[in-house]
Amino acid sequence: MNILKRIFNNIVSNKRPEIFLQKSYAEGYVAIPSLHFFGQYHTSPNGEWTVAWSESPNIGKSSTVVVQNNSSSQITCHLRSLVRPNAGHISNSGMFSIEDWSSHNLSGVFSIFNANGDGEFSISLNANIFNSAISNHGLLAAVQTANNYDHEDGNKLTVVDIKNKEILFSVNPETGWADDYVFDESNKTIRVSLKDLGDFRYDSFGNFLDGEEYLSARLNSRQYNQILMSVEILLARNDPNDIPKLISAIDRARQMGANDDKSWSAVSFKLEGIAYEIQGELNKSVHAFENAIALNPKIGVKRKMDAIKKKLIATA
Repeated sequence: MNILKRIFNNIVSNKRPEIFLQKSYAEGYVAIPSLHFFGQYHTSPNGEWTVAWSESPNIGKSSTVVVQNNSSSQITCHLRSLVRPNAGHISNSGMFSIEDWSSHNLSGVFSIFNANGDGEFSISLNANIFNSAISNHGLLAAVQTANNYDHEDGNKLTVVDIKNKEILFSVNPETGWADDYVFDESNKTIRVSLKDLGDFRYDSFGNFLDGEEYLSARLNSRQYNQILMSVEILLARNDPNDIPKLISAIDRARQMGANDDKSWSAVSFKLEGIAYEIQGELNKSVHAFENAIALNPKIGVKRKMDAIKKKLIATA
């Protein structure tokens, strides 16, 4: 019996004495010498379970995913079926998710397994996976893709009901790419967490519930690009009552660094011109548009500026 078979028999019979987390060499990495394994890991919120994964550097060679029950110190799962396992997350029940990245094109597979390594759900995606997560008790999971302009799978937030083995929703999220996720397992809703902005809710059908809160957070952000993008959305409402706060937000964005970025500085003047036009201050609008064009001749306001100039001449 060769060494690999002896290892496999030990795993199946649950007689492995080794606690692989005792072999941690660096933050975020573990080693299992008997399996010749070294890789990254994630531990469940209650500390009961750990999933570890190692991507083989050689195409065609087996990569490895291992699950350990930390109370019994037993390895319950040893998978070699994935090509490029990455970004594992494990729940308090031992249910875990793993991303399988493609080596050749814009694609990936998001899979969910139970603690024994039995497949519960899998999604093949025609886009690179941006990130993913699983809920505390392993009832819900989320996966978000990066852009793929050639396929509808690009830039999607997909939430999975693991218990019922179905996709709850798959949408192009208004919030862009999330930094983290907070699940409400009872109501099957999800909050996406965005650094420096906060948490924002989607219901179980993928409807975005916190649109106004999200706009307000962006408008009051410490990032000038977020401020200016929210100003653009609010200007589209064409509400004169919004203009004072939007002009103030544009000034704040410039102070935060937009003035030092030629492209964003041009955007700030374009938005300022639109704001003054809505407010009826046409001379200020023309002046702002001229500044925008000076920074970026292709900013797209010349016709609007010329029309305002004609109007000023006609009413002079």
